[in-house]
Amino acid sequence: MFEPAIVIPEAGYLDLATVAREASEQGVERDGIAFCEDNGDYYCLAPDGSVKFWSHDGATNEQWSNPGTWIVEVWIGESEESDADSG
Repeated sequence: MFEPAIVIPEAGYLDLATVAREASEQGVERDGIAFCEDNGDYYCLAPDGSVKFWSHDGATNEQWSNPGTWIVEVWIGESEESDADSG
């Protein structure tokens, strides 16, 4: 299950600044901000408001038009798939 980064004191591994810094260290482009890590891959908010997927395995064109679409299709969608698999 995905755990997007948060901006609150003592957020630990979910701290937005930590996630963004670690993504940058892995080679994620700096034209946006990484907000969610998944096994070495990152979801990033781009300057145009879209969400782009960055894979440590190489180039990908996966993207969503906005964070709301990403939430429904990926974050909630992933959660629903996990629930179906466990049931």
